[in-house]
Formats: sequence, structure tokens, C-alpha cells
Amino acid sequence: MTYYPYNRVALKAELRRDEALRRKLYNDRDGKEHQSAVGKLTVGVGWNIEDKGLPEDVIETLLDRGIDEAEETLDRIEHRWRLLSVRDQARARALLNMAFNLGEHRLREFKKMWAALANFFATGSADWWTEAAREALDSAWARQVGPRAQRIATVFKTGALA
Repeated sequence: MTYYPYNRVALKAELRRDEALRRKLYNDRDGKEHQSAVGKLTVGVGWNIEDKGLPEDVIETLLDRGIDEAEETLDRIEHRWRLLSVRDQARARALLNMAFNLGEHRLREFKKMWAALANFFATGSADWWTEAAREALDSAWARQVGPRAQRIATVFKTGALA
């Protein structure tokens, strides 16, 4: 445990006041006239992301948060996806990969893919995964992400890691 011989809570409040809390990237010169602003991309409370980048623990936290959001997205679109986690982890992870990449709004646009998956859940026939793969590949997304879409479609078809 680190020992702080000062009031860390007070320091954080002072830094939030002086630096401001920004959830999105900004140029540290934005709205500032003082000399300490040097035109660096910054985020959070004065974090110079341009020079420092992100620490590994922050990256892991963001990754975990993104995965949690992907799960929530799939819960809202097709809650039965969780049944796959038990018996078909590769396909469940492929769906999570798409949700992570696309977000809810764009993922919902794959209406024929979701219809194929609804048929899979209703019938249990793995043939519907081939249809889901075909529909996933028949998209602007697949053309944009190329190999990623191919890997996901292969997992959809085979149930095996690609």
C-alpha cells in the first residue's frame, strides 16, 4: 500500500477543478490561455495521452468494460445467446466479438443473421449457423473488417476457433 503524507482526496478535487474532467480526447489548449497548455491530446483529468499513452491496467479495464457492454448488447438483442456459453463457447465469443466491434445499433441491422439465429435457437439445427455466417459476410461491415469477418463467419459455420 502506498503511503500518502498529504490529503489525496483534496488533491484530486483540486486537480479536477484545475484540469477539468473530460471523458473525450481534447487538446489541452482548448479554452486555455495559460502557458502550461502545450497543445497535447489529453483525456480524463489532465492525462497527456499523446506522450504517455494508456497504462496497461487502464487498457485492461477498458477492455473488460467493452466486453461487459457487448454482453449487455447481446442480452438486449437475443438473450438466448447465453445458452451458447455453456455448450458452444467459440460461437458465443464470435457473437461477442461482433457486438464489441459494432455496438448495439449497428449489430441490430443484421436482421437476416438474427433471423437465422432465432431459427437455430428454435430448432437446434446447426445449419442455421451457415446462414448466419452468410448474412454476416453479406455486409459493409465484412468488407470493412475483412479477415475479422472471415474468422467470425468460419466460427459460425464450424463452431471451431478460426
